[in-house]
Amino acid sequence: MKEFFYAFLFGVFALLIKLTPNFVLKKNIFWLAKFAYAVNKKHRRIAEVNLDFAFEGGMGEAQKKEIIVCAYENMLRNLVGIVTNLDISKEKMLAKCDFEGVEIVERLRAEGKKIIFVTAHYGNWEALGKAVTVRTGLKMVAVGRELDSKAMNAVLKKSRERFDAELISKHGAMRKLVKALKENKTVGILVDQNTADDEGLLIKFFGKDARQTPVASVLARRFDAAIVPAFCEYSGFDRYKLSFYEPIYCAHTDDVEADILACTQAQSNAIETQIRKNPNVWFWFHKRWKNRYEEIYK
Repeated sequence: MKEFFYAFLFGVFALLIKLTPNFVLKKNIFWLAKFAYAVNKKHRRIAEVNLDFAFEGGMGEAQKKEIIVCAYENMLRNLVGIVTNLDISKEKMLAKCDFEGVEIVERLRAEGKKIIFVTAHYGNWEALGKAVTVRTGLKMVAVGRELDSKAMNAVLKKSRERFDAELISKHGAMRKLVKALKENKTVGILVDQNTADDEGLLIKFFGKDARQTPVASVLARRFDAAIVPAFCEYSGFDRYKLSFYEPIYCAHTDDVEADILACTQAQSNAIETQIRKNPNVWFWFHKRWKNRYEEIYK
C-alpha cells in the first residue's frame, strides 16, 4: 500500500510539472526553496556547519543563506528534471545541452583509452549521464545508491537508464565496473560523499581531512584508464551546460597505495575547484566531514 501511495504521489507530481509553464515552475521552485530554508531546520543547520567549516567562518550570514536557498532550489530543479527528462528523446535532450570540453572525451576515444567519469552532487547530476551518452554515443555503467522506496527507485532507475546507461548499486559494484571496462563501456561514479573507514581513503577536501572512495583510482590504475571530471550545471531553467576537464591518470609505481591515494586526492581537488566556482549548486546538506569531525554536526 505504501509503495502504491508513493507511485500515486509521483504520478500527480509529474502531471502537475508537465501541465505547468516553465515561468510558473521557476517562481514556485524559488518560493518552495525559501520555504524549505525556513522550516527544514535540520538540513539547514548541516549546510550552515559545512559552509562555516569549508570556508573557515569567512562567510557572512546573508551569503550563507543565499547559498543554502540556492542549494534547495537546485534540488527541486533536479526533481523537475527527472520528470521532464523521463521520456525525452535524444534529439530534445541534445537540444537543451551545451558542451564545454567534450573534445577531451572525443580525443580519448580516438586514442582508444578507457574512460571513467567522476562527478559530484553538483548542479543536475541526474541529467549528466543521459547527456553524456547521447552526445558521445558511449555506453555507461554508473554507480548509484538505491532508494528505500521500491516504487521511487524504479522511477529513478528508469530516468538514469534512459540512453545506453546502466545503473548499479554500490554494493558489489567493483566486479560489475571491471566487467564494464573490459567490455569497453565507460564508468560513472559520484565521489563527493563521506564513506566509512573501510570504504574510503583519507584525503583533503577544502583543506580538511575527509574520506573518499578510491574506486575510480583503483580501476584507473588497473586499466590505465583516463579519469575525466565532468559536471552539469544549469544555463537556463531547462537548459544544461556540461563541462569536461583534462583527464586524471593514476601513476603505476612500486608504491600502489601512494599511487591510489594521489589519484584520489586529485579527484577531490577537481571537485573542490568546481564547487568554489559556484557553491550555490553543491549538495551542502550532506555531512561530508562526519568521518573525521563528527563533533561539528552535534
